[in-house]
Amino acid sequence: MNGSTSRKMRKLLFVISSLEGHGGSERSLCLRVNYLVEKYGYNIHIVTTHPGATSSIYPLNSKIIVTNIPTERYKNRFIYKIPQVLTCIKWESELTNFIVRNDFDICSSLGAETFHYTSREKKIKKIKEQRFTYKKYQTWESCSFIKKIWRRIRFKSIVNTMRRMDCVVSLTDEDASFWRRYTQNVVVIPNFINLNNTFPASLDSNKIISVGRLEKEKDFASLIDAFEIVSKHRQNWKLEIYGNGSLSNELLERVKEYRLGQFVTIVPATKDIFEKYQHASIYVHTAVYEGFSNSVLEALAHRLPVVAFESVGGVKVLVENKYNGFLVEKRSVSDLADRMMMLIDDFELRVKMGEASLRVAERFTEDKVMSMWHDLYSSI
Repeated sequence: MNGSTSRKMRKLLFVISSLEGHGGSERSLCLRVNYLVEKYGYNIHIVTTHPGATSSIYPLNSKIIVTNIPTERYKNRFIYKIPQVLTCIKWESELTNFIVRNDFDICSSLGAETFHYTSREKKIKKIKEQRFTYKKYQTWESCSFIKKIWRRIRFKSIVNTMRRMDCVVSLTDEDASFWRRYTQNVVVIPNFINLNNTFPASLDSNKIISVGRLEKEKDFASLIDAFEIVSKHRQNWKLEIYGNGSLSNELLERVKEYRLGQFVTIVPATKDIFEKYQHASIYVHTAVYEGFSNSVLEALAHRLPVVAFESVGGVKVLVENKYNGFLVEKRSVSDLADRMMMLIDDFELRVKMGEASLRVAERFTEDKVMSMWHDLYSSI
């Protein structure tokens, strides 16, 4: 075990909405804290803020303590958001008291809580992990007037919170450059992948895969539209989408409308997703915005070439056009279909780009990225 005795006993707190979802934030945090305990001996506590979120879908080291302190008292609908913000100081008082009582060294927020306790305990070092790309907060065009005002208010609140932090962690240089307009205490630490747990795909199956939450920002509708074009010309290929979300029925109806039932499968999120990557030949990513895509990194680690919309922020860090995949400009569905068919028709191109994907994945190995986290916790 590495690190001095003082480092072994440093107390870290991570605050996150829940560990019960299949999202990238949940998985990344669980992998990180396990590594920190096992490799460096940190003392780690996790607080979940969603009511009743007391368990984790991913394995956690037995030394890690999880406590549920609900601060999310309202449903996730716009009508409830204003009263939720107005009362959040009250609801977060229990979290505040918990932090002060336990004398943590470093507190990290991965969720929407606003760290109102910052003024009460100066010796605690505070980190805000900005898991989303700034583009999430800059999409006003399709909003109603009231929602535009609301988003501007929330953005201002986010900036004010960041300015009270000792450090803000961003996933990409592009996002860091944006947030440095408002605060200089920004560092870049990307997500990571443990290559020991991955196996290169043979790339000889007739299967395209995509993974993510079935929500508007992931835009699986465009993927289904593109595959409808592909299916007319390459009828022996299939598409598998893995994820949970509110748009599940809507997407299934789209598949039915296109009569793609025997070609497109929408499957609930699974803990065994690595096995699914291993038996696919192409990965497609259609998100409107992305901080740093765990699913794309996982696909690269399994030697999959990637087709993605160019407009997505963090994806450009992982996918280089014509090197380990294709970046499609202007969110063109027809071009997305065309790039998929290029890879379908050329096994040697899939292998060439797949090998390049492995080389990119090697830049983000567990040991490399976790040393960055350890350096941050040691220096802050």
